[in-house]
Order: sequence, then C-alpha cells, then structure tokens
Amino acid sequence: MNVLIVEDEKSSALRLKKLILNYEKAKIFNLIFAESLDEATILINSEKIDLVFLDLNIKSSDGFFFA
Repeated sequence: MNVLIVEDEKSSALRLKKLILNYEKAKIFNLIFAESLDEATILINSEKIDLVFLDLNIKSSDGFFFA
C-alpha cells in the first residue's frame, strides 16, 4: 500500500511516520513524502497512491482546495 504524507513541517511528517510505523501491519506500507502540493500532484500522477495524509494548512497553499 502506497501512503503519501503531504506535510511541509519536517517534524510533523516524522511524527506521523512514527505513528504509522507503530501500527503492527505497517510493514505493508510504502511511505512517500511530499513537502508541497505541487510535489504531491506530481507523485499522485506518477505513482499508485492508496492513501493520502494531507496537511490542510500547508504553507502558501490551501489543502482544502487541493483535496
């Protein structure tokens, strides 16, 4: 399962990564990170993404608009 984490704050992305990896079935996850909505768009169009964790207050953008 490809999981995309869209987060511009590195510490928040790492916290979410840790939470996900603590899940007992996390070994089936392939975690992919994007620091901007532009980067997330490229990844979504080039990879098979199954789940997205999206920062709604990402800098200079609106996560609600992206969703």
